[in-house]
Amino acid sequence: MYEHIVYEVNDPVGVITLDRPERLNAFTNRTLTELRDAVERAGADPSVVGTVITGHGRGFCAGLDVEALASTARSGSSSRPEPDPDELPGLFGYFLLQDKPIVAAVNGVVAGGGLELTWASLDRPDLAEGVAAMVERRPPRFARLGGDPAAPAHMGERR
Repeated sequence: MYEHIVYEVNDPVGVITLDRPERLNAFTNRTLTELRDAVERAGADPSVVGTVITGHGRGFCAGLDVEALASTARSGSSSRPEPDPDELPGLFGYFLLQDKPIVAAVNGVVAGGGLELTWASLDRPDLAEGVAAMVERRPPRFARLGGDPAAPAHMGERR
């Protein structure tokens, strides 16, 4: 059913695995569409009490795939769908509409949009085996781009 993710129910948990290890599970439009479908599918399944999102291979998620970004840049903004005015803003705003917890089990490198996924999870992300990075200008402007300025409080600040 999916090409870029694997969805399975390990009673009573819905497990979504980002499945593009050759690209460190970087997002494409297809990945984002499939992820949303699986999150909503888990949310509607009465046998699922919560959802865990993880990555296949050595990386959790490297953010947006640069090839997908280049393709969008070449085709222009007309290739993107118009946003739904009733939709919550942000890449993973729909997470907030879920009644069940979503946990990001970060199992490797996470950066960019992958960090936004961890911040959007309803419970504290599990970074036991992960390394997080967000490259931003100084002063940081990520909050207005969808990032979470309270991320250190959510995830714990480490150096």
